[in-house]
Formats: sequence, structure tokens, C-alpha cells
Amino acid sequence: MIHIHYTHQDDLIVDVGNGVVVFRKVEAFVEQDDDLNWSEDRESTLLLDIRWNDDQFTYEIVDLRVQVEPGGEPINGALLRALPIQLILKRCVNRAMYLRPEVPGSNLVSMHTKTLEPGLFEQLKAQGPTPETLDWVARIYKNARIKLEPPTQYVAGALEIPHRTASHWVKLARQRGHLSDAAHG
Repeated sequence: MIHIHYTHQDDLIVDVGNGVVVFRKVEAFVEQDDDLNWSEDRESTLLLDIRWNDDQFTYEIVDLRVQVEPGGEPINGALLRALPIQLILKRCVNRAMYLRPEVPGSNLVSMHTKTLEPGLFEQLKAQGPTPETLDWVARIYKNARIKLEPPTQYVAGALEIPHRTASHWVKLARQRGHLSDAAHG
């Protein structure tokens, strides 16, 4: 189970474009569960200090602490090698991405808990590379970059379109001004 904490101050929020914002600093507390575990006794937990890197356009772990409950397996090389760090980072990043609301003054909306309109991606796929579709292609692409996933492949998977079509739509999104950022985007 992952619990994250961040400070909700304007100077700690980064607008990465297409309505997506991230927090500069995220603290995560990770407990083992049935889905996420790295030791048989499950007595160790992790504390992570995760920071946004503007130059790399993604999050990085800057501090990682492993804690073991009394009587648990001690920290050793085997335990450290078993830590699924990349998976944990990706899951933490999922919880640190938000959408800026369209109504000024409203609260940010977590992308982790946001539910999409049923059939939205099917509708976007059917209408082809319209401005609305290209907005979504840009948003999906940026989300993938932040989540450390291959962006064009992620677009193809999300919209259930061939990789070649996704690549073309990403190109169109760039050309038509839907996809741009200072960091490779």
C-alpha cells in the first residue's frame, strides 16, 4: 500500500501542460501487501523522498529509507536487491499527477482516481485526429513520459490503435500545437 504526502503550495506545483500538474516534492510511505511485496515476512517498509526534475521531465528518488519492524528480516543485500524500486516509483508517480480543473478556484483532480467518461477513448479513436483527440494524445503522451513509460507505445495502448497510427497522431499533436513543453515533449 502506498501513501503519499505533498505540500499543496502554488510554488511547489509544476504545470506540465495540457491541464496536467505535478508536485515538486512528494514523500511516500510504502507498506507491503498482496500486490506489492519484496520479502516473505513483509515486515519492512519504505520511505521515499521523490522530487520533480524539470530537465528530465520526470520524478526521481532522492532519498530511500528501508525500515524493518522488530523481529523482521534484517536489511541485507538480498532484501535490497528484491526491492521493486522502478515499480514503486511508477506507482507513486501515478498518485502525484493531477488535472487542473476547468473551473477556476476548484480543487485539483487526482488523475489516479479520476474516472473517464465511458467510451471516451473509443469515441476519440473513431473521430480520428481532431483537436479534441490530439489534446488527449498530448495528455496521454505527457503522462507516459512522467510515468517513465515509452510514450508513443503508451498512446497506442491507451487508445487501442496501432503503433504507427499513434506515432502519426503524436506527430500531428506536435505540429498543431497540442504537444509542446520545454523538456522533450
